[in-house]
Amino acid sequence: MRLLCGVELSPLPSQFCISSMISEMRTLALAQAVEAILQSDFVNIAWDATTIKVKHLNEVHVNTDSGHFTLDIATLPGGKATDYARHITDVILKAVECYCALHSNNDIVGILEKVKEKITSTMSDRAAVNRCVSQELKKFLGHDVLELNCNIHPLDGLAIEFRKVIKVVEDECGVCSELYGKDSVMLRAIMCISKMKYKSSGEPVWLKVFLENEGVNAKLLPRYVGNRFHILFSLCGNIRYLLPSLLKYFGKVCGKTAFAKQIHAALMLDEVQDELLVGGLFGKCLTGPWMTCLYRQSSISNLESGKILNQALKNLSQLTGAPQLLWETGFSCFEVGACSDNPVGTYLRALPQTTFALALAKRAAESFQKVIERQLIRYLEGGDLYDLPPERVLLGTNAPADNMVSESNLGLADYLHRRAANASDSYIVAKVAYATNGTAQWLEGLEAHALYHVVGKSRLMLGKSKQYESSVRKEISSRLSAKIQGHAHSQSRQMTALVKSLMQTPDSFAVGIIDSDLQVSLEDVNVVSDIVKSPGTLLGREFMWVWNVDSADIAYRYRVIEQKRQDKFLALCFVNGSTVDDAQEHVFALQDLIADFLAGDAFFI
Repeated sequence: MRLLCGVELSPLPSQFCISSMISEMRTLALAQAVEAILQSDFVNIAWDATTIKVKHLNEVHVNTDSGHFTLDIATLPGGKATDYARHITDVILKAVECYCALHSNNDIVGILEKVKEKITSTMSDRAAVNRCVSQELKKFLGHDVLELNCNIHPLDGLAIEFRKVIKVVEDECGVCSELYGKDSVMLRAIMCISKMKYKSSGEPVWLKVFLENEGVNAKLLPRYVGNRFHILFSLCGNIRYLLPSLLKYFGKVCGKTAFAKQIHAALMLDEVQDELLVGGLFGKCLTGPWMTCLYRQSSISNLESGKILNQALKNLSQLTGAPQLLWETGFSCFEVGACSDNPVGTYLRALPQTTFALALAKRAAESFQKVIERQLIRYLEGGDLYDLPPERVLLGTNAPADNMVSESNLGLADYLHRRAANASDSYIVAKVAYATNGTAQWLEGLEAHALYHVVGKSRLMLGKSKQYESSVRKEISSRLSAKIQGHAHSQSRQMTALVKSLMQTPDSFAVGIIDSDLQVSLEDVNVVSDIVKSPGTLLGREFMWVWNVDSADIAYRYRVIEQKRQDKFLALCFVNGSTVDDAQEHVFALQDLIADFLAGDAFFI
């Protein structure tokens, strides 16, 4: 470059230098979060977990007077309550240390106590493990906290329930299709259409061009990503709205392929068209308004959202007695001005109310009512969160109606992991926290000399992060070994139980083993059959028996010296390679030896 352009290029920073700078971003983001906590009277701490490329990631953030601040995103060895609780408490301690390092404050214990006092509520989804995590956090904080839940996640339950209802109805009516899969015909058709739109070659390209030529907004067919909130119901309504165009495309434009013919045949079914209609109408009166009302609405607190959902449930109950209300213009389970109708809703409500559609709407409404009553029981009238005293309501200040911040942070972490598969968790969380916390703008208010205080702390955190990631890998390996060993023990217990049962009738023991399909050689069956018929023949015999000790297989040599009773024997045993002088006495059950012999863990010498 110097010869070509006359420019001198300085050498690139070393890997350690870049890692240190990234760690400094993380340290500053944590210090910023603690500052926001200390400036608030009531703080909500929230978490959520997901699996990204076999990594089980847990995200933790706080909701304060100044907004939400990301604390950490880290790989956990598992999904136990102790794993989550240990991660959350560790990150709180780590954040306090970063804050003290930035402000040259050595009173870590005093700052930690203040932070604990500020945390007054928790938020998570409704998994049973999170209830245990909240209990562990109460012990750590030293005071009671208000346990809250995300009030958007129940929409996942509605989507799952709708899929179940559709599948049951189709099975009852004998609706079938050649489309691949075991789900309902309606869902298979939705997945195929979504898949075609989001492929990048062949017929999918034609589909996009066709929709554009038809004057259709391609955004009406979003990607289907499973039971994610409102997406299934939105697709139902939009596909029913675009049905004439889709039938034209699959029937005439690309009707030569078998795949297109299968989709066209599925969409032509009256039952599928009514299912799409009902799903779309529920999207317009229930799931869509639910998202509009509560999703990322900072003006509505978590406890206030419970009152709104309680009224929505009452409105939904009207559909169980009068499903035709679903077609009425203006009917909605939520009183939200923003939920005005659109061309899709107007089109759907103008479609005829068939007997099948009305019955399906009634059935779906009843199922939805049960799901909401089950998942929102604490927020509904009569629940422990419905009518709290004022002093308890204050504890929920700053707790939003949803936990979508966690979803957003985990989505960003997923994106970064896909861009750099070998990136460490500390790198990922540094980028996510620095961006979402707005740390760059916050730093403008700090004096330059204060920033130098975090350099040493950042390098220390970098080293601890590497140690933590190494310990997580070891813990995962240890748990995997224990799980495999547990599975082996389970199979061994089943084999022992089978052998013990067959030993009750020695004459038919061999037949019973052969009939059980254990894939044992006839020679081995005959050996153990003779022992079962005449247990005394075992006296004086020697055999090797492999035992698992501390996740390691150790072979012991046995010599039978005495028969205690019909199925109990005394033997001298010692580790293979030792001498008889090192032998110890061991009483074993005959069924245990035979079961392990058939499993290949024992053999006669």
